[in-house]
Parts: sequence; structure tokens; C-alpha cells
Amino acid sequence: MKKYAGAKHRGCGRVIKCEKLDQQVWDRILKWLNQPDQLAAVADEMGKNQDYSIPFEEGEMGRLQKEKEKVQKGRQRLLRLFAEGIDISEEEIRQSIKEMKEKEERLTHQLEELKEFIKEKDQMEYSREWICEATAYYLTKGQDELTFQDKKELIRHVVREILVFEDRIEIHTF
Repeated sequence: MKKYAGAKHRGCGRVIKCEKLDQQVWDRILKWLNQPDQLAAVADEMGKNQDYSIPFEEGEMGRLQKEKEKVQKGRQRLLRLFAEGIDISEEEIRQSIKEMKEKEERLTHQLEELKEFIKEKDQMEYSREWICEATAYYLTKGQDELTFQDKKELIRHVVREILVFEDRIEIHTF
């Protein structure tokens, strides 16, 4: 099973019948939905393994942004000094600008990674709320009354990733 964005990794080429995998996934979902405490415990355990702490990341984003701004200002100052005729060789200026540009690119990349991390965390929080709503919906409707579309939506919001091994499958929730 893939999310809309596609698989992060191509995989190993192992083949499993879709019906068999679907049944195993649905059985696990039913088990979780019938025992919401177990689902919450699984989700909490996976959340602990991710070690998310948004306040730290937000502080880190601020620090990286300030450092990036300092590098940009330093580059501008260096160019002004050169334009004013300060006794610095053209080669020294080029080397310094090159180093500052590389540092700015690294900082930009780190900022993008942090933004993506926070976005994933926000999605995970949304998904946990949706898991609670899905459980309540399932419990009020009952397994026999769920349509194919209902089942598909439940799986999409409860399952983050399915790993298939030779002897087992692992289903990871948000």
C-alpha cells in the first residue's frame, strides 16, 4: 500500500498477494479499533520513538534564520569594504564570499529540513485526532455497516506505513 506521495524507497521486490495483505491489515485495524487503548498505546510508542519536541525545533529555526541573516549581512559588508577600497585582495574577497555562500546554502537546507519535520509533526497530531474520531465512528457504526470507502478512509488515517518481511508484516500508525 502506498500513500499518494509514493513510496520513499523502491523496496526489495518481495511479492505478496494483495488480498492476503489487505486482510492482514484490515484484521489489525479491527483489532486496534476494538481495543482503542491498544491503538493509543501503539501510537504513543511510535511517537516516543520519533522524539518530537516542537519547541526545540522552533527555537532552532529561529537560531538558524538569525545565523543565515548574519551571513547575508557579512557578505554585504565585505562587498562594501571592497568597493570602498579597503586593502583586501580580490582573491581573499572571492574566497570569503564563496565560503559565506556555502554556509548560507547549508543553513537554508537545514531550515527546509526543520520546516518539513514540523510539518510532519503537525500531520501526525492531526492523524492522532483522526484516529480517535475514526474509532468513535467505527464503534457507533459497527463493522458490518462499514462501506468499502469507510474502510479505505480508516486505513489511510490510521496506517502510516506497512513493512512486509518474509515471515511477517509490520503496520505502523501515526
